[in-house]
Amino acid sequence: MVELCRGHGIKLKSKPDRRDEMTGRCPFHRDRDLSFVVIPGKNLFYCTHCRAGGGALDFVVKAEGCDYHVAAEKLLATLPFPERNPLHGANP
Repeated sequence: MVELCRGHGIKLKSKPDRRDEMTGRCPFHRDRDLSFVVIPGKNLFYCTHCRAGGGALDFVVKAEGCDYHVAAEKLLATLPFPERNPLHGANP
């Protein structure tokens, strides 16, 4: 989740009081505060201001304005072995 967010230009910092969370500026609204929270251990994100949240699939849908099918294909394309992915029509 951290790599996905950083790949979309979000600068994340570790929270000093919660080492299991990272914060940054939310990409879904004009954010002056660090209201965007990422929980790497759970692969989740949440904005305390606009209340956007979810997992990697939800993030891609919202960040790129696509549907879930397209978002799933984009995430699958980032896997190290796309040739083994049954959605690509290749045999394992």
